This record gives sequence, C-alpha cells and structure tokens, in this order.
Amino acid sequence: MQWLKDGKLLNLNSSSSLYSVSNTVIPPDTRTSDFESIRSMLMWNMSAWPGGQLDRIHDSANYTCQSTHNEVGPGVRSSTAFRVEYPPENITVSNKIVNVTEGHIPEKVICSATAYPEATYQWKHESGTFITKGNNALIISSPVSRTEGGNYTCEAINRHGKIAQKTFINVLYKPECGITQGEVDGKLALICAAHANPREVDFTWRIKNENDTLEENIEKKGLQSILMLDSHVENFRTYVCVANNSEGPSVPCERDVTLEISWWGKLDNEHLIIIIAIVVGAIVMVLIVCIIIIIVCRRKRAEDKYPSPSATKDKSMPDLAGSPSDGLLQPDGDKAFYENLPFHGMQSAPNKDAALFTPPLVFETAV
Repeated sequence: MQWLKDGKLLNLNSSSSLYSVSNTVIPPDTRTSDFESIRSMLMWNMSAWPGGQLDRIHDSANYTCQSTHNEVGPGVRSSTAFRVEYPPENITVSNKIVNVTEGHIPEKVICSATAYPEATYQWKHESGTFITKGNNALIISSPVSRTEGGNYTCEAINRHGKIAQKTFINVLYKPECGITQGEVDGKLALICAAHANPREVDFTWRIKNENDTLEENIEKKGLQSILMLDSHVENFRTYVCVANNSEGPSVPCERDVTLEISWWGKLDNEHLIIIIAIVVGAIVMVLIVCIIIIIVCRRKRAEDKYPSPSATKDKSMPDLAGSPSDGLLQPDGDKAFYENLPFHGMQSAPNKDAALFTPPLVFETAV
C-alpha cells in the first residue's frame, strides 16, 4: 500500500518521518463473499511535528491511498480531503462606525472570520437584544431612532470556539435645548443647554419679537451657552435660544424673565464705591457728634451736682451792702424749686374773714 499527499508519495521509511502506516491483512469471509483484503492506516507522528501541532494551511491537503496491481488487474485508490480544524479568528467588519441620520435606514455591515469548520454568525445590540442569527450581515431594514444607536456585536462561532467584533451605529440628530435661570459668579444669567449628536453645537440668542441677535455677555461651554443678563433692564422680556449642529437647528427654546434687581444692583462699581464711602463718612460724623454731646452733657451734669464753694456762698447769703429787701429773697435753688411746683403762678383766693375783722386805724397826734 502507498500513501500520497497532494499526489506526492509520502516517505514512510525514515525514523524521523512525520507519518507512520499500519497495514492489516483481513482474511476472506465466505459467509459474506468477501475476498482477502488489506486495511492500511495512516497516522501522524505528532512528536516529530514542529511545535507538536499541525499547521492549518500547510497540513491541510488531499491524501490518497492506493494499492499495487496484481495478475487480475490494476490497483485501486481512494482519496480524502484532510483539513486542520481551528476556532474562528481574524474577524473583521466592513464598517466599524456607521453614521446615519435619525429616521433613516443605515447601510448594512458585513462580518467575516476565518474558521474551520466555517463559522456561523449572530448580531446583538449592546442592550442584549439579538438582531440576527445565522447571517453575517447586519441589516436594519427600518428607520432608526437615537435609542437604537450604539454598539452592535458580531459573534463568529464554530464547535471549537467563538470570537467577536463590534461596530458602532452613530445616530445623528438635531439639537434639543432648554433654558434655565440661575447665577454665575454672583450675577443673574440664563443657561441654554443642548443635547445633540454631533456634539459640535453653536448657539444663537435673541429677544422674542426682535430681529437683532444678542452678541455681548455670552459665554459658550461645550453644550451650554451662558447669557449674562443686563441689570439695567427691568421690563418683561422673553429670551429665545437656538442650538445648531451639522444636522440643522433646534426648535427654539424660550424663557420669560422679569428682572427684580435692588437699587444697588443697578449701580456700577464706581458709583457703588462712592455711595458706600459717603454713607461710611456720614456714620462717622454722626458718631463724632454723639460723642461730643455726651461729653458736654456729662460735664454740665457734674457742675450742677457739685457747684463750686464761691458760687454757693454768693447764692445762699444775702448781700448786706445792698438794700434791706434783698436779704429777704430766697436762694436761687429754692426759687427754682418753687417755680417748678404745680400751683406756681396760680392767684390766691381773697380772704373774706380777714376783711371783717380788720381793726380800725387809730391816728394819734402829739400835743
């Protein structure tokens, strides 16, 4: 018996041969009418192979077993395809990122891998939902929404294992915005926040029913636009914000604002500093005046409570050099006390009894 690999005779006589052959003679069987035959078995000597394993490319071949001829006729032969099996590998997808506008159908994605036996394929969304099974093409036949975007995983599977590769369905859509009111660095501001894909967004501000757009006091931070409000404006206004990306502009979002700002909030820094300085100066002057008044009052009270001896003597003793009637006058302190009484200034009632018993006047004349 002879063995051939891809039509070439195998060398089976060397001790370092990669193969070995075992031939067994099978005697004839009259019961089954089988003639004498030979069974030949080709075996791989794995210890002699590089790395102790088969090469999936070079060792995959067509092997042929053939017999020699005899006096009855030529020999016979039989061939078989020998393939080295291995799990899926070298998996690829036709597009790793697929951009699609919301409401449209994305292009299909082809997944392929090398494997033997050939791999079967399945696709599933990152949410865990299986999209297709048994097909290496990801085909989404209906318009997609933004919730259907994300990672889609292709799995190639055979009986020896499996391998996976991802593709990203990037659903693009126009911005959606909203306005909130708050404070930024201590100042009143409107914040317009957008949600969009692509995230490269521009903002436009304007006042409703006015054609001009606002250009000043606006700061952009990523998907936010901050409009610092003018403190000198007190009337009612409706502010409109529009976000725009490559997919188009958003639906305008609005916010009604009525500014209620205190009078000091309307002043700029210079005027506010001047007013504060004036107020502080006035407070200092009032304090100084109050201190002076308190000092004067305390001195006056001390003088009234503890008069000097010379002043007390002058007021309490009559002046003998003066008129006789001056000695009959009350001191100044008693006079002040008398004048403060409730009945001071009232006129005394006439005394009738005194008039009745008035003694007659007697005039005497000397002789």
